[in-house]
Amino acid sequence: MAPASGSDDGHARPRPRRPAGASPRGLSVRTWVMLATLMAVLPLLAYAAWIVVALVGARHADEDRAFILRARTGALAVKHRLDRATAALEVLAVSPAALSEDYPALYAQAARLMAAHPDAVSISLVRAGGLQVFTTALPWGAPAPPSPAWRFEEAVFAQGHEVYSPLFIGAVTGRSVMGVSVPVQVGGAVKYALRMTLPVEAFSDVIAEQRLPADWTAAVIDPAGIIAGRMSDAARLVGRPATASLRTAIARGDPCPYRTRTYAGVELSTCAARVPGSDWYVAIGVRSDEFDRELRAPLAKLLAGGFASVLLGLAGALLVANVVRQEVKRLASVARHGASPAGGSPIREVAEATEGVLSARDREDELARRLAHARHDSLTGLPGRELFRELVARDVGAGDPQRDRVALLFIDLDGFKAVNDRLGHACGDRILRPVAETLRGVVRDSDVPGRVGGDEFVLYLRGAAHELTAIAESVAQRLVERIGALDQGLGCSVGIALGECRPEVVESLLGEADRLMMQAKAEGKGRYVLRPGR
Repeated sequence: MAPASGSDDGHARPRPRRPAGASPRGLSVRTWVMLATLMAVLPLLAYAAWIVVALVGARHADEDRAFILRARTGALAVKHRLDRATAALEVLAVSPAALSEDYPALYAQAARLMAAHPDAVSISLVRAGGLQVFTTALPWGAPAPPSPAWRFEEAVFAQGHEVYSPLFIGAVTGRSVMGVSVPVQVGGAVKYALRMTLPVEAFSDVIAEQRLPADWTAAVIDPAGIIAGRMSDAARLVGRPATASLRTAIARGDPCPYRTRTYAGVELSTCAARVPGSDWYVAIGVRSDEFDRELRAPLAKLLAGGFASVLLGLAGALLVANVVRQEVKRLASVARHGASPAGGSPIREVAEATEGVLSARDREDELARRLAHARHDSLTGLPGRELFRELVARDVGAGDPQRDRVALLFIDLDGFKAVNDRLGHACGDRILRPVAETLRGVVRDSDVPGRVGGDEFVLYLRGAAHELTAIAESVAQRLVERIGALDQGLGCSVGIALGECRPEVVESLLGEADRLMMQAKAEGKGRYVLRPGR
């Protein structure tokens, strides 16, 4: 019996028994529950993390689109300012004074035009090689120094289209300016360039009008990479080169948004949009840490909540397996309902991202509509309907309601449809150009012509009440005669409506002129009908 009761040599011999402290075969219920808890919670946490990343990624994609849209909006605003200068110069370039090289009269017209562009510095008439015939920055007859922008204007003479120059220092004013130049054709060849110089303050004002958030950065960049306008700190930074990182990204054509650094070393998420028809850019930036914060914050909360959930799950597993299992089921149910919402999404980020996408589409449609209305008629070069109304509204506002009256002429071509049907639309398009030139040839420099339809043109006149009727009849008679003298047997019918020089009168006059034009057609075409008005 002694050997059976001894412990010094008996505990090592029986193989079925394990040494003290050795792990038992299999795992305890507590361990299985803890493992089951971990196996349930960790995949759910990974799935939840994937959902958060996907949702926030969708939000970021929407913010990227909105960010790019804001940059394009700024570029279109700059383009609109340049188009205003271009339109004014193009009207001046085809005035009788320009075509007849009547320099004093052209100078006087340019000086008057400056009143409609208070932010402009000057209007200059320049010959090839940079010799300035005159500049409104100096009195008439004062010798003008050579143009410092003549190298940029060589394309005006060589290619016959408008040019937007980089920044340069004005020879007369000594200010930092840029030039919008258009060709002046005399005898079928480009003989001069008309240039309007705009100061850098004009571009800072355009950026300010975009009402961007205060913590954003926005700048206008000229073709040489120089800052031409800025949302903030303009006095210090305008005229300096843009940072190397921004110039490099623009030169490479990097897709927006991309990372750049300010002169102070702050990292920005940046998007630069090209101003249409030029090598100018509008760049908008926001601090990268602000841009990324929305992604980091939800992930940090998820990790903290996940860690707490694991600890609570393990604590619950140690207390009671049933409570742990119920908690796992509840978490799984919550995860399933959150991932597959019925109807509207219960997830705030998804709802906001959807609203943002719809809002961005609405803004894109509105910008496309405004851009389409703001352009000139590509066929004739005349102002389109929207620009015509803008120019007329500006001129009416400059008139004297007590002394001035306005006239609206509505011109419709006679026989144009027959030409189109007989010779084709291409021939019809070629006919419309000389009609537009005829219209330009009979107007004064202060009048506003436009094309509002296929073969429909309009003309706005303003003058003293005692002489405007005679002027309008003279213009209409010349239009009837000259268009009637064109090839292909064309003619025109003209309706003339006169009224007071007040903005609210103009739109009704346009409709009245249209009706009078139809009356002229009914009376035999090739004539005009005038309503004197009150």
